[in-house]
Amino acid sequence: MPSTSVSELIRLPAAERAAVAIALWDSLSDAERDAEFGLTPEQAVDLDRRWAEHLKAPSSATPCDNVRRLQQSSRRHGSFVRHTGSSGRPEERTMIQAVDVEPRAGYRIWLQYSDGAAGEVDLSRLAGRGVFAAWEDRTFFESVEIRGGRVVAWSDEIDLCADALYLQLTGKPVQDLMPGAWLRSDA
Repeated sequence: MPSTSVSELIRLPAAERAAVAIALWDSLSDAERDAEFGLTPEQAVDLDRRWAEHLKAPSSATPCDNVRRLQQSSRRHGSFVRHTGSSGRPEERTMIQAVDVEPRAGYRIWLQYSDGAAGEVDLSRLAGRGVFAAWEDRTFFESVEIRGGRVVAWSDEIDLCADALYLQLTGKPVQDLMPGAWLRSDA
């Protein structure tokens, strides 16, 4: 079977990428899924709490069609959906996006975000390791760019999550960036 790189798969039409994703998911056994995607004890407690809240007031649930509509709107308008406390009612919020990046001395980059946060992030802990060995070519390191406000990239194969870099830059907890993050426990 010929080897296919991730960058080649990403260039497939959306329907084919979706079919590959489904085939990969279906290829996992239940044991593999549990091992890789099992809930932490905290997540299980949070899920049980949310389920109990739903059973107490099923009419407070948001219909699936409404959630899908909000998700589609989010993709088109750079927003995300969060849940506001125990009400469970979805509320749309604008996502913070990376808007500018500049390479700096060493393995540092300067980033600016849509909320005004800006500053340098030191990436030297990654330099020379695995795919990041490519940064040893200074011209390559200086080719850094923002893609879609969500990714800080050097090529189709080397990129970093703009959200993770935002958290590193600002020192904020993930809940400040993504208030509805499902890992958060309100208990």
